[in-house]
Amino acid sequence: MAVSAAQRQRCLRIKDKAKELFGRSDVGDCESLAELVEWTQDEFHDVYFGLNNDEETFVEDLGLVLTERTEWGSSTRDDDTDLYLGFKFAKDRCFSAEYQDGSNQVRHFWGYVMIGFNWGPNIASVAARIMEGSYSPNPDVDLSDEAGKLGSRLDQVGVSLDEVATWIRDRLCKDDCFSGDSGIGEDEDDEGWLEEDEEGEEEEGED
Repeated sequence: MAVSAAQRQRCLRIKDKAKELFGRSDVGDCESLAELVEWTQDEFHDVYFGLNNDEETFVEDLGLVLTERTEWGSSTRDDDTDLYLGFKFAKDRCFSAEYQDGSNQVRHFWGYVMIGFNWGPNIASVAARIMEGSYSPNPDVDLSDEAGKLGSRLDQVGVSLDEVATWIRDRLCKDDCFSGDSGIGEDEDDEGWLEEDEEGEEEEGED
């Protein structure tokens, strides 16, 4: 699916900012996601905020950059691969322990935000258990449940656009996302992920 010229320009700028935020060694991925949400809303305030807030465009813009998928779940791999950060741009640093599994929980979370936005929290929950397994505890399923709730409340009533970053920090992030218990610096192999060749990433698991 090709995106409009205006959306492409927004997403390329969001991608550049995401590289900056997630590329930091001293700030966790959960906090970086919250900061990306805030920056995106500030930078494109006139697009998302108005008489009727455009939550749909906001959700999809971040989805194109963080998940490689449109709002409705179709892949942009064939048409708009330059908008996508790649599988390895983040892991689970500074997510609360119950959501950590060593994989890219930023991508996972926003993917299920989109599902919750379009089909509601119950569909997001069922999809997670089909895709991730129904065993417990399961960080992916638990994170998907939270994502589905956020997406559905953005689409209906419960969470406004300007509350998303706070919602992420309050419900997903550890108290300290800058040092200590954030898990930052524990994996030296994470260094230089932005320079890694993305060729062949489609063979990796999406989470």
